[in-house]
Amino acid sequence: MGLFSFFSGKTPETLMENGDLLFEQGQFGLAKIDYEKAQARHGKKPAQAPDFLKKLDLKISQSCEALARQHLDKGNELLESGCHQEAHDLLSLALELSSTPGLVQDIETGLKACQASHESEPEIFEQEETGCDSEPSEAWHSDMAFNIEDDLETFEVILSTLAKEEQAAYGEYGDAFVRGIVALNGGDFQGAVSALEEACDVNSSTENYIGLELGTALLNLEELDRAELLLIEFLEWYPLSVRGYYVLCEVLWMKKAFDQAHKILDTCPESIVDWVPMVLLKGETWCLEEKLNKAQELYQDALERNGMDTSLLRALAAIHETQGDPDKAFQLYGGLMTSCSGCGQRPDTDLKRRFAHAGFTSGVMTSQIIDIYLDLITEDPDDQELYYENVSAIYEHLGNDGEARRFKSFARELQVK
Repeated sequence: MGLFSFFSGKTPETLMENGDLLFEQGQFGLAKIDYEKAQARHGKKPAQAPDFLKKLDLKISQSCEALARQHLDKGNELLESGCHQEAHDLLSLALELSSTPGLVQDIETGLKACQASHESEPEIFEQEETGCDSEPSEAWHSDMAFNIEDDLETFEVILSTLAKEEQAAYGEYGDAFVRGIVALNGGDFQGAVSALEEACDVNSSTENYIGLELGTALLNLEELDRAELLLIEFLEWYPLSVRGYYVLCEVLWMKKAFDQAHKILDTCPESIVDWVPMVLLKGETWCLEEKLNKAQELYQDALERNGMDTSLLRALAAIHETQGDPDKAFQLYGGLMTSCSGCGQRPDTDLKRRFAHAGFTSGVMTSQIIDIYLDLITEDPDDQELYYENVSAIYEHLGNDGEARRFKSFARELQVK
């Protein structure tokens, strides 16, 4: 399967792959949100792969761990700056996200340092924790107050994934907006619509981000016409919002209004027209129309202008896969693998899988492909049988019949199970 689910609109696979792109860019919170949207979408329109939910669970877990690491690093910076309460709040969020023993231990070490500050200055710490200058009342410990605090903590996690300008704005819209954002990212789309509509009533000015979030909730409820109007209005106020274009395009794709999507993207401000996310939106629109050659030309032109961007290269390689040209896909994936090695980063599991499969399909029967498949057996256990089969075939091609039989037997053992 290519980078996008080309022919089926907004599918769980598409949402998962969008999450993969965000994860690669270090946007772990946004990636987690897209993975969770894919889970919700799977309930309405199940993915074709039987192991889809298992892979999605793994990706959500990886996003949580990466986000926890981000929070830990930022929390330690705040601790060193003397911002003990802010560090405590961020590290507490990190602890909720992580289940990795080593990372949990590092987070708990930071929290102990915050606690030491609390013990040395109990009055200040307690006042900051309650968010007011007076002594905490008994109502603070009620179940209702606890639920509000939970919402605020979740809201802070979501907020940390946004740009600074958006973070400042989101903090001004009131309690109804907080409830709506938490509901939206928890998959309660009807609850999100109700709360965000209330936030619209409270905030009389239309020049805000509420329309973007309300439009997203309506998209998930497939109330497409209303979502489209809200998002178009939002982009009139915020014409540089890539998120706005992304959600609006999803609405238009579901409506099969591809000409409208092209018009919106073609008339966006000149300053962002060549941004990679905008190019990818344009390319995905062509792909959903089954006009892969136009998407291919678009990505190639963008690469010539912008240089070797990894997201564009992956998108182009995926098109070659879909067009039945594994040789070109293998060359592109190979370049990405080399690039990862050159900058000291490990290639991610999805890239290794695509590289190995494209090579195998192209007849590249080498020890390098074997080594990658052996890595994948550990990293992606759901597809172990296929990896064993392919390793066996490569050994057979290389004339090593003993290893070919051995790995063939591993595949058969999995078939029996």
